[in-house]
Amino acid sequence: MLAGTMAVNLGSGIVSEAMQATISAVDATASRWDAIVIGAGLAGSIAARGLALAGQRVLLIEKNHFPRDKVCGACLNGDALAGLAAVGLLGEVKKLGGHALNRYRLQVGARHLQVPLDAGHAVSRRALDGLLVRAAITAGVQYLSPAQAAVADVDPGDRNRVVRLIGTDYCLHASVVVVAAGLVGQQRIDDASCQTVAANDSRIGLGMHAARYPAFYQPGTIYMAVSSGGYVGLTCTEGGILNIAAAVDRDLLKQHSGAETLALILQSAGMPADASMFDHPCRGTAPLTRRRQMLASHRLFFIGDAAGYVEPFTGEGMAWAVRGARAVIPFALAAIDDWNPNQPLIWTQTCQQIIGRHQWLCRGFAGLLRRPQLCSVAIRAAMTMPMFGRAIVRKLNQVTHHEVLDHRPGHRIAV
Repeated sequence: MLAGTMAVNLGSGIVSEAMQATISAVDATASRWDAIVIGAGLAGSIAARGLALAGQRVLLIEKNHFPRDKVCGACLNGDALAGLAAVGLLGEVKKLGGHALNRYRLQVGARHLQVPLDAGHAVSRRALDGLLVRAAITAGVQYLSPAQAAVADVDPGDRNRVVRLIGTDYCLHASVVVVAAGLVGQQRIDDASCQTVAANDSRIGLGMHAARYPAFYQPGTIYMAVSSGGYVGLTCTEGGILNIAAAVDRDLLKQHSGAETLALILQSAGMPADASMFDHPCRGTAPLTRRRQMLASHRLFFIGDAAGYVEPFTGEGMAWAVRGARAVIPFALAAIDDWNPNQPLIWTQTCQQIIGRHQWLCRGFAGLLRRPQLCSVAIRAAMTMPMFGRAIVRKLNQVTHHEVLDHRPGHRIAV
């Protein structure tokens, strides 16, 4: 089956394209793949495209029909933009529309702090992820969707990894598997060495979009409303749509609907929350904050949210996805060429260097936001010392440099 697209009107001012598979499950089963990438979000599509451009036979598997919405803040920070530029896709992303981001506004009750952003861009995941899948297909990636995949257990001596298509008898074989299936893909790994555990106090993610909203919310600003029950981030994307994403306490969700929870947090923080903002369905996630001890196993690598998750604030999550996707390419190429049993440890250590250190800063910031009174004190301190707030935001947006991020075809890294 050949790939095809068609215009889809979302009823909210956005027109997206529906994606069709480029290969059937039967044909995918009959093929021998160099790499299978599970999950066609930001990390998965960029990794699949990079491997295809390096001359590999790549299959990208996605469980959802595209276009689809995703619980996400829709913000690309300075590091994410630099990463997209490095893989040659920033210009195409900018053509999607959206808005340049130049301000970050944090509000707790009567206090608010507004900090300038040096770089950033807001675009819906519906539009962004569709573009990245099309770019992967253009590079030679075969796309199988909708299909749910699970990674089977393996003996250390096997030269393949086996991927099962859930609900079918189909099994696929590849030299390397890259898992970028986000939070929901955590339970589809039979490999006992790669289990993940959510934090006991992990919050639940909520997301929706609004076509009608108060004029208070203007393009170019990331708004963050903080209360004792969680925080809500809002930003304007293409088509005049307000993207709403939140991390909320599970106890609060037991008492209220998703939309009610979002409204309560906004009102508590002193931000407008008109009923018209909550006309569209509210989506939820599994518990957010989680950690995976090892980020790889035999011929298997984890990237994006599947590698672990920490609550982001100014687009860090998407930056980590882009960073991980770029970094895994030379590791996967080396594994396809000649598997080294030390690769899981080296990949885990590399991720700690290029992502883990940034996540520690966000983890500390998340701890602050869980204490609104302390957060209010911090806002007052930052207002008297503006450079303090700017320094934190600049640190969150800092562009990361590492050998694996600047990998050149034909250049072997020490794995």
